[in-house]
Formats: sequence, structure tokens, C-alpha cells
Amino acid sequence: MAEESIVGENLQTILSEICKSIRDSDPDIGEKQLKKRLVANFVEYVGQNFFVEKNKELDSFLKDGNKSIREELNGFSRTYFLERINKNDEIDYLGFVTIRIFNLDISDVDIKVKKKLILSGKSPKNIDCIPCYLIEQVAKNSNVEDNPICAKDLLDLAMGKIIQSNNLLGSALVTLLGVNIDKVINIYSEYGFEKFGELKTPSGSTVSYQPMYLKLPTGIDSLCQ
Repeated sequence: MAEESIVGENLQTILSEICKSIRDSDPDIGEKQLKKRLVANFVEYVGQNFFVEKNKELDSFLKDGNKSIREELNGFSRTYFLERINKNDEIDYLGFVTIRIFNLDISDVDIKVKKKLILSGKSPKNIDCIPCYLIEQVAKNSNVEDNPICAKDLLDLAMGKIIQSNNLLGSALVTLLGVNIDKVINIYSEYGFEKFGELKTPSGSTVSYQPMYLKLPTGIDSLCQ
């Protein structure tokens, strides 16, 4: 990432600022109308200025403000942005990640792989589902000319938030579904993620995804970071 003033910002803060602006201009606005204007303003100022090339699902996550805002307000996930102030004193949203807690089904995973996924001391034969952190979305904004960030910067952002949560709550596993393209899988592999399980192809989709995992330090190793 280039040495310039790039900072992380969470979606919740962005939404709070939009809500405050709406209420300041219309103190008597009702909740239903407030949400409608919140979505419209978010899409106008963020969603329409963000474009994810070659991935319609990621591109629609922000443009369909209802989806990203609903997930945030309902506590389903958390979205974080990398942003900067451009030469026109406007915010460039360079990229975003979405993370959440996830119950990973490992019932069909090979027993040897199960041993790698579960906590030390647990029997893989008796475990079919484990809690983990899921990096659900990783997206770079193709609309920003000379966008200085790369996938590693976004993964660093996601992992920083996950480690903060892990220090408070525990858990030892991070997972994601990588688009099954060599370039994408190699990026995640170089970061430390490993493949596991079979490819996933969502119903109605032509895109396949490779499950991948990264173990967080545990035991003595976790004290020496």
C-alpha cells in the first residue's frame, strides 16, 4: 500500500453520520422514512461510487443498500472500508471487507483435515460443526483511478479486526470462500490460507468457490506474538 493517508472506517460509523445529517435537517422524521432516506443516501454517496470489476455479487452488495445496511443493523456482519481524502477533498472508498461469526459445517470433511481445523485436544470424530470467523467479502474499488491498495491490505484490515475480537472472545479459525481462479487462490495461499473440502457452487451460479482456512495462534504460540 502506498505511503499516503489511508485509514480504516467501519460501515456503522458511516451510517451513523448519515443518520445524524438526516435528523439534523428533519428532526421530526419517522423511523420508516429515516431508513428509506438512509439507504438512498448511502447508495448515492458510497454504493454508486464503488465498482467491483468482474464480480456482480460483490458489486451489488453496496449498490443494493438494503442488503449491506440490513446485515449491519441486524448484527449479522460487520463491514470495514479503507478510504482516503482525494485532491478534491472528497472521500475515495478504496475497498472493503465484510466479516462475521460463522458455524462451519465440517461433517463431510476428511478426518485428517478435521484434525487441522478443530481445537487441540478435541476428537474430530465427534465434531461436525465449529465456530469460526468468516471473511465474507473482499473487494477493491475499480472506480478509483490508480487505487493504491491490494488484496493484502484488505486482508490485513480484516485480520486486524478478527484478532481484536479473538483477544476478547477466543476462537482459533478464520475461513473464506475464494473464487476458484488461480490468481485469486494464490493471493490467499500466499497470505497463509490453505484449501480444504470440495468446491462450492451456489444454486443458480456459474462461479465456483474454494473453501480455505487460516489457523490463529493458540497455546504458547499465542503468547509469543
